Amino acid sequence: MSGISQSPALIPRDVLFSDPERSSVSLNPEGTHLAWLTPGETGMALWTAPVWDTLRAVPVSDVTGNIRSCLWTFLPGLMVCMIDDTGDENYVLYLVDTRNGSMTALTPLHHVRAQLLRQSRTQPDEILVLMNQRTPYCFDLYRINLVSGEAVMIEENQSGAIGYVTDEDFNVRYALRYEVDAALTLLQKDSHGHWKIFDSISALDASWFYLVGIVPESQKLIALDSRTRDTTALVLIDPTNAQREVIATAETDITGVLTDVSGSEIVAWVTEKNHRTYHTHSLAWAEDIGALNDRFAGNWSLVSRTEKDDLWLIAHDSDTSAGQFFLWDRIKQQACKLFDMLPRLADYTLASMEAITVISRDGFPLTSYLTRTYADCAPLVLLVHGGPWARDSFGFRPLHQWLSNRGYHCLSVNFRGSTGFGKAFINAADGEWGGRMDDDLSDAVRWAISAGITSPDKIAIMGASYGGFAVLSGMTRFPQQYACGIDICGPSSLLTLMNALPAWWSTVRAKFIRAIGDPDTEQGLALLKARSPLYRAESLVNPLMIVQGATDPRVSQSESEQIFNALQQAGKQVSYLLFPDEGHEIYQQSNRLVLFAQAEQFLAGVLKGRYQPLEADERDASLMRFYGETQQHDA
Repeated sequence: MSGISQSPALIPRDVLFSDPERSSVSLNPEGTHLAWLTPGETGMALWTAPVWDTLRAVPVSDVTGNIRSCLWTFLPGLMVCMIDDTGDENYVLYLVDTRNGSMTALTPLHHVRAQLLRQSRTQPDEILVLMNQRTPYCFDLYRINLVSGEAVMIEENQSGAIGYVTDEDFNVRYALRYEVDAALTLLQKDSHGHWKIFDSISALDASWFYLVGIVPESQKLIALDSRTRDTTALVLIDPTNAQREVIATAETDITGVLTDVSGSEIVAWVTEKNHRTYHTHSLAWAEDIGALNDRFAGNWSLVSRTEKDDLWLIAHDSDTSAGQFFLWDRIKQQACKLFDMLPRLADYTLASMEAITVISRDGFPLTSYLTRTYADCAPLVLLVHGGPWARDSFGFRPLHQWLSNRGYHCLSVNFRGSTGFGKAFINAADGEWGGRMDDDLSDAVRWAISAGITSPDKIAIMGASYGGFAVLSGMTRFPQQYACGIDICGPSSLLTLMNALPAWWSTVRAKFIRAIGDPDTEQGLALLKARSPLYRAESLVNPLMIVQGATDPRVSQSESEQIFNALQQAGKQVSYLLFPDEGHEIYQQSNRLVLFAQAEQFLAGVLKGRYQPLEADERDASLMRFYGETQQHDA
């Protein structure tokens, strides 16, 4: 069956890839106002409106820039916004008064990465923030007063902790630390303020062990834990003896937990195999969860809620509908639609997504998502997710719609190492970057060919971050398998990647060593070199596009430039797009539009799909620099 029965109208790039009209939407605890981000003249701008009268929305003056998120605090009218204006991921937290537009930096403006750990309804005047201000290599815990702006360090990270768990009164109770063998140690602070080992989680279980929080009354820890089983279970951990009580299990990982507003009661838990599913835990909440499941077919999420827990802000999408926001009135059991993220998409035909399962050569079921184009047999773009400790999911995906509209089938594969499918599946990726993880993608390609949806010579590969590495690896390991590839911010050498990890990843370095290889051992060094596309540059046969942000702290500019130079010296067909004002993601709208303009021209030059010509004003709006092969303009 085809995703679209006939050739649809070309969807303009700016309809799919412009900043959403409204994003980062949130509901204040009092239930009186909404806030959201909307495109402004110099980045994203913050707007607010009364909950039941969004037509009275007004901008919060002077709050603009590369705003990544804005959250209401428990103080009336005040929000905390996270901004990254340089793309280096040194996030700055600002306090914004939505009533008068004042904006005050709560954390250092330069060379410090700040992360909001939590807020608490019992401590409305303060927030907890992690910062690497003392040393770039680990994060200390600070208590910041929202009224005075005073920041006080309450936990100096001397143990190499990767994170902390506090109670609702901001007492630091637990910490997690990676050991040299990639096992996790759960530390507990005793009554004298000393840390002691409370529990140990082996490296086999560490990849998907997650602490949700502390139940206020019993002080038990809510956790997702795969010990003694393959998939994560929802458990309660006794604070006195570390004994675990299993609350819920499933055939796949439990990936999320929904509690009441106080954190005292577990309301529901979430699984996601082919589609997201909410499972009711508390009968008292069964009516809400059931009604939301019926209304939104499971593809919903609770974004924010009132302190009375009587009003929920719900986000919903589907494969053929971009994000929508609703207010869920728990008293009336009614949903009121607020707005769409991308309303202009309603004028265009979108393709449906289907969940399929590909069996890997060694027997793993690979949950995958296929969006078909308007022809039964057509070129295929294999879209590889980043991480790799992440996953592809069912829902609205702009890249899938873009590629389908341009005349390509689009296939996303949850290769080994993807999360949500059990610990055996995650651990099967250890030592397999550029190995069996590539093989999983190749198995998906073979499935597509055998299913008759594409031809062996009409397959492209595209991905960002780890996905970019997969592009480089696949095109140099299997030179004839992919007709072309687009690598976005992907590492070209695992050796130089491991030797240049961001300073703030030092506490999780053991995890990377286990997954990729140890550059400090002879065996590890040999593995890293053998699996690195850089050392196979001469094997490349077909055209490659490389994309890089100059301020990327995770995959440095040198990763792209070293393989670009090697490929040019070898006389290969390679082009290089450098964005001087971007980091690990191409975040700014002007740059994003130019990137996808260049990408669709590149794909059309090889696979002969459709494309929308790049306009001069689009090109002039970006600082992008283009090197290498001249773009092909004939489709």
